[in-house]
Amino acid sequence: MSEAGFGIAAMELTVAEVFFGIIWLKSIKSRARLEAALDQHRDAVSPACLMTPEQQQCPPLLLFAGKCKAPSGWDPKLRFSPEKKVYALNEVVQLSCVEEFVPSTPEIQCISREGHKQWNETATCKEGCQQPQWDSQIRFSPNQRFYGVSEEVTLSCFMNDTPPLAMIRCANRTSPKLKDDWEMLDTRGTWHRLAENLTCTMAKCPKPQWDARLQFSENKTEYPQNRELTMTCPEGLEPSFPEVKCTKDFQGVSSGKPIYVDVWWGRNSTGAWTHMEKDILCMEGCRRPPWNSRLQLAPDQEVYKKDEKVKLSCPGGFQPSFTEIKCQSEWQCNDSVTAVYKRLWCGRNSRGVWVPIQSSVECIVPGKLEELWLDPDRGSLRWNSLPSCNGEIIGYQLSITARNAVDSSVLETERLRLNGSVTEHRLPEHGAGGSYAVTIRGLTAAGAGGRVDEGVSHQQLREHQLIVATTHNGSVIESICSGRTQLFNASTYLAAVLNLTGPTDFVLGDGSRGQGQHNAALRPGCDYTALLLLVRLSPQAEKFTCVCYSFSVGQEPSSLLDRKLVVMALALTVAFLALGILLLFVVFRLKNNGSKASENNSTIPLRGCQKDTCKPNTQILVEELLEALKMFKREEIEAEQTDDESVDRHSAGLLREYQQLSSTLLHPCNAGKELCNQNKNRYKSIIPYDHCRVVLQPSDTGNGYINASYMDTYRSPRFFIAAQGPLAGTVVDFWHMVWQEKTSVIVMLTGLMEQNKIKCEQYWPEQEQVYGDFTVTLNNTWTTTGLVKRIFCLQKAGCALPRAVEQFHYLLWPDHGVPKNPSQLLCLVEVVNKRVLEAPAGPVLVHCSAGIGRTGTFIALDFLLKMGKAEGKVDVFHCVQQLREQRVSMVQTKEQYSFLYEALLEGLLCGNTGVPVESIATLVHSFERQDLRPQQRPREGVQDGSPAYINAVFASTYTEEERIIITQLPFPTTLVDFWALVWDYTCTSVVVLNQLKELDKTYVQFWPTQGEDDYGRFHVQLISEEPGAGFTTWTLVLSNRQQEQYGLCYELALGYLNSFETYGNFK
Repeated sequence: MSEAGFGIAAMELTVAEVFFGIIWLKSIKSRARLEAALDQHRDAVSPACLMTPEQQQCPPLLLFAGKCKAPSGWDPKLRFSPEKKVYALNEVVQLSCVEEFVPSTPEIQCISREGHKQWNETATCKEGCQQPQWDSQIRFSPNQRFYGVSEEVTLSCFMNDTPPLAMIRCANRTSPKLKDDWEMLDTRGTWHRLAENLTCTMAKCPKPQWDARLQFSENKTEYPQNRELTMTCPEGLEPSFPEVKCTKDFQGVSSGKPIYVDVWWGRNSTGAWTHMEKDILCMEGCRRPPWNSRLQLAPDQEVYKKDEKVKLSCPGGFQPSFTEIKCQSEWQCNDSVTAVYKRLWCGRNSRGVWVPIQSSVECIVPGKLEELWLDPDRGSLRWNSLPSCNGEIIGYQLSITARNAVDSSVLETERLRLNGSVTEHRLPEHGAGGSYAVTIRGLTAAGAGGRVDEGVSHQQLREHQLIVATTHNGSVIESICSGRTQLFNASTYLAAVLNLTGPTDFVLGDGSRGQGQHNAALRPGCDYTALLLLVRLSPQAEKFTCVCYSFSVGQEPSSLLDRKLVVMALALTVAFLALGILLLFVVFRLKNNGSKASENNSTIPLRGCQKDTCKPNTQILVEELLEALKMFKREEIEAEQTDDESVDRHSAGLLREYQQLSSTLLHPCNAGKELCNQNKNRYKSIIPYDHCRVVLQPSDTGNGYINASYMDTYRSPRFFIAAQGPLAGTVVDFWHMVWQEKTSVIVMLTGLMEQNKIKCEQYWPEQEQVYGDFTVTLNNTWTTTGLVKRIFCLQKAGCALPRAVEQFHYLLWPDHGVPKNPSQLLCLVEVVNKRVLEAPAGPVLVHCSAGIGRTGTFIALDFLLKMGKAEGKVDVFHCVQQLREQRVSMVQTKEQYSFLYEALLEGLLCGNTGVPVESIATLVHSFERQDLRPQQRPREGVQDGSPAYINAVFASTYTEEERIIITQLPFPTTLVDFWALVWDYTCTSVVVLNQLKELDKTYVQFWPTQGEDDYGRFHVQLISEEPGAGFTTWTLVLSNRQQEQYGLCYELALGYLNSFETYGNFK
């Protein structure tokens, strides 16, 4: 039954799937036999399909994914473990061979390549040797039963940290009678055939005759093998190796017998044992510095003589902060005021001066420039100087690329190296409106730092505008010169636009017109101001330069009658003005009195308004939460559908409330802005406030800064720490904070990589790793749908007791988005609080990438759930506002703000929908007669002209999302849709949970019981039928006639139950 093609994952859902709303048959003995028979298909990876009955009449089906057939036509000597006829995708099969043969590869794997399931490689059996049965103390590496011809094997005689005894290999047989033939490698690199067995000799090594000044930790005449000895020298001298030990090594073969010699090994500065070619000496000098493991020293040796110069280099484009060092010595005074001789390493700086190295030499590069901008006035590039945190800045590397001024198809590139004090460079003269591609990097002795690639446009428009104003008023003139006055009115107009490169004659007032220009005739008796305005416009700035000339046009002589008319006109004008002012005063008094009466008699004061300030009342009773959310949604829909242009469609409903939140920095954050701390911030605009940031205690790792903030929850100050996702350079600080704050629970709400961008550095090991003073060990991992739980053991150097740290890694929350379903997040909030209650410790550490969006939403959800349960009301607005007082932009998007309301609605009104295992049977009975119509999204894109709907839904298993498809048994009218569903989702297993005899005219048999049959464009052929214990398996081949030119078809297994009697009364 192993090749039946059923999916055991579906049958395991008896207990687990209740939590996802899927109810399964009660497990009893026959059920257990079925599960055991189907166990091999547990790991299928394609979406599976499952059908449930509808009102006790709809027989259900189950569909699973593609597999590899057992290899055929391979070497007959091969044996497979486990041995099956079909294997699941990604399943690994161990290989072995009969007799003395060995497989060409120890294992093979079922893979998918270009849509086809196949094995990753083809294996054969080849001649080899069985592991020799020599001395029981000998250890083989690799340790395996058979070895191939010429496969090398390392032998050793001791358990831990031991040099090898010898290197052997399986030899080509010189005679068919020889079953196993082994060769051994001597110290000169020659292979010798062995005639007798090897043994681990326990003979001791005599004390070596090295430098007479050397002192052994054990002063004896001979030493046991593998015994570690410490070497010392008189004061002022150093041994070339501080630790040594002796072993017996294979030197050669005499008459087929191995010859052993004493070999001494020394431990180098990296802790590895190396074969000593020379005697150990007491030397005056310095030991090899234990700095960065990537550093390469030339010459590379364990001890360096005084004043011996050493060249340093780094791989991968990095360079050390010093490229040359040397060993020096100096006299210092200790506490007893006596002279002490001390050795130290000195490095040559960029000026050629030897300076003491205070800490260590690292493979580093300078930081990346934060900003590069264009100064439009000067036509130059500018940048802020780099800090010297990563070494002295000795210069900048600048590359400018622009198109040729004559031929735009030609690109011209200028590469420069500028002095370290320079922070500005004038762009080349390519003319106004040019675009440039600029690359700049800082330089230290370690090499070039991170690149800043920037595209800048020097699109500066220059023109001279001749403007005429009929006034001498200084404020008007100033307004014109600043570009604020509108032209083309009665008092100010644009006379001409000039392109001046030198002195030019121009006649003002000749009456000419141009495009938007009018050089109007000057009126006699008027005062004028002519302004020549130089306008320079660019995307970055506007600049105006103004030259003014005031003049008056002489007035023509006028008659006495004309003068009288002018006087009368002026008098009438003054009279009308006085009357108008009087009328305005009367109207104003009447309106003011009416307003006061209205206010005293009919106005209602706004709720919550005090001292001219109105705070929104955003508290909502829990029982009114649903109606409040409906109201918000209704406002948003009405705003979208309204034709009233005065209504702001983007400020309705929840969005209006969200927009009232403060979105700027509310408190000082000076620590995060310091130059040496800026590279510790993942995002330069998201830094912690000084008053609530986490301050690390003094250590060797840094200055105490980390991008993390203490956060309050409901009636629990500093319950949380909100942090950014660690950077590669802040992982040690992260574990330092976990230890210092006694954190036992970490909530991680981001993936390591999202949308091809690194969102967080992996700060935990796969097994065990040391981060500074902290050793982190991964003890256990549990994986469910969208959630990974890890248990770490955290140990600090010098502390006796380790600590347990539990990490909850939630994977279903997209960046700047919200989870599809809040139920699992609500469950996570509940689990985190349960852990804190069970074992009170320090703050719960929550982080995403920036530590404000997803992190803020999680903390706000915890706050509001506790508030709702304690007070019977929630206040989302003031909760988020309070969080933003402690960390900038908490709850980063309006979608996350809206999600809080939806999650509260489910968490406070529906509660926890988890079901204890002992209550599953009762729950199943309560669901028997309920309508199981699909509530999830329908399957899209059913082809063959059928409507884009089928009664089918996706369902998740305990460990995978959308792993199963549940659907009803097809009607005669939906047969083509059913096979389209199977084809579109490559389902390779179908389980029918009904009896074959129950099929009738309403629910027909949809597969051929013999031969083959067509269902629309799908062709189904029966290959085999195999009965089982309570079920039957049919093997079918499905093909699509519309895609015959591609030769596409695949095999699937269909199984149905013979009887429901042994599975309970659930039809």
